[in-house]
Amino acid sequence: MKVIITDCDHDSIDIEKKVFADAGMEVELKQAITEDEVIEQCQDAEIFIVQYAKITKKVMDNCPKLKYVVRYFICLRNLRE
Repeated sequence: MKVIITDCDHDSIDIEKKVFADAGMEVELKQAITEDEVIEQCQDAEIFIVQYAKITKKVMDNCPKLKYVVRYFICLRNLRE
């Protein structure tokens, strides 16, 4: 399976690269945020990992291999002292 990180402002994706390599999966980092950028740059992905990109119906209709969308998200609300 091919994984594309559509966009990411992390300093490094070394952890993601290792996890996916260990699973035998290919991963690429793009900086595609708009619908058109995602469609243009991410056509061959089966999995998107997104931070800010909006994955709309238009994007899904134009990325026929896409099976899963995962969003980077951190919520500290559930952490208590």
